[in-house]
Amino acid sequence: MSASETAAYERALALAMARVEPKPVSPYTEKACRQCAEKIRNIGAVPVFLVTPATAQSKLTFRGNSDPPGSVISFNDARAYPSLYRTSVRVDQGHMNKAGADEFTRLVATNFAQLVGAGQIK
Repeated sequence: MSASETAAYERALALAMARVEPKPVSPYTEKACRQCAEKIRNIGAVPVFLVTPATAQSKLTFRGNSDPPGSVISFNDARAYPSLYRTSVRVDQGHMNKAGADEFTRLVATNFAQLVGAGQIK
């Protein structure tokens, strides 16, 4: 990222981190997730939804406080996953470079294995 892009990214992230609050997914996203989860279960698999490390830091919820349609592994938390938000692992606000992608892959695998080990994904 250029110096101006880095500054803009750091400002956007700091602002998002200051306003962390639950945010329901859109009705369209919720409908699509539920439909996908049903199709996944129908073929005998287990749905797992992945929230990528985005600048937006809101905890995504489903409407009416309903349960998500599957396990959700969220990485849009710069406090919990600071290594995914360093400017050195970013190409721009929305994309990681190879080092960031490698770290993200490692964290996805680690979190997935922990959930399986805890019996939360069967």
